[in-house]
Amino acid sequence: MATARRSGLGVSAIAAIVGMTFLANGWKFLWAPIGDYTLSRKSWYLIAVSLVALGLVAMTVIPISPRTAPLLSVLTLASSIAATFIAFATEGLMAHNTLFSLGMLRVAGWSHDVWSTNGMLFTEALTGAAALALFAVLARRVRGTERSLT
Repeated sequence: MATARRSGLGVSAIAAIVGMTFLANGWKFLWAPIGDYTLSRKSWYLIAVSLVALGLVAMTVIPISPRTAPLLSVLTLASSIAATFIAFATEGLMAHNTLFSLGMLRVAGWSHDVWSTNGMLFTEALTGAAALALFAVLARRVRGTERSLT
């Protein structure tokens, strides 16, 4: 964040870029059927890992500035969406390669704990955004009150 601030990005622009990661995980149920019903799990894994790697390379090459913030946001969102396909692939391979036994129950429990966290993070991001908006409104009102007192 410090590098982005020194490059002239405002806190809201930085938050928007970071928020793209939550956005992808929060809405992944919309594109989950694509990962489930089209290519094989291994194919999705290879495609998604390649896309995430390309996105990360692109984000490191692009200089951070207010002018490039929208592009960085799009790259972050695209890489995060690709990462959700990695999750689909690994979850499916994990379920397929685990024998039906207590091991399967342990794997299912671990997977649920890890991936249900994404839903909680999405909810936290939404409530955090609502709190920031509320604080911004309250700060404007308080500043207006201070000005009227002087």
